Formats: sequence, structure tokens, C-alpha cells
Amino acid sequence: MRSGGSRSFGRRPAAGNSLPQINTENETATGHSIGDVELLDDGRIRVEDEWEWESKPGKGESVDEEVDQ
Repeated sequence: MRSGGSRSFGRRPAAGNSLPQINTENETATGHSIGDVELLDDGRIRVEDEWEWESKPGKGESVDEEVDQ
């Protein structure tokens, strides 16, 4: 989950593209992100992202890592 608010629906397209989002209060926001995808030694995927909103103030970094089921 990205910092700055909870997210009920979101999609991160390929790195370097737009970042549309609808939060749990049904507010929309748009921005962009640039990320690196890494295949970990155990076969899981990790994505490190730098993102910035275009429709409101805010920017940050996110790390998404696949979890075992």
C-alpha cells in the first residue's frame, strides 16, 4: 500500500507510466511512477518505485514484494 492514504483499487502499469487510483473514500488521484523490478533468489518478485502525484501534492517511494502463500 502506498503511503498517504488507503487504497481500495489501484493499478500500477508498466514502470514510467501513469498511476490512476481510487481510494476508500472514492476520491480519484493520478500520478506517475518509475520503478525497478527484481527477481529475488527464492523466485519471488520485488518492485521498488518512486512515485509522484500529478493531481495533488505528494511523492514518495514504495517497495512491493511478493509474499509466499
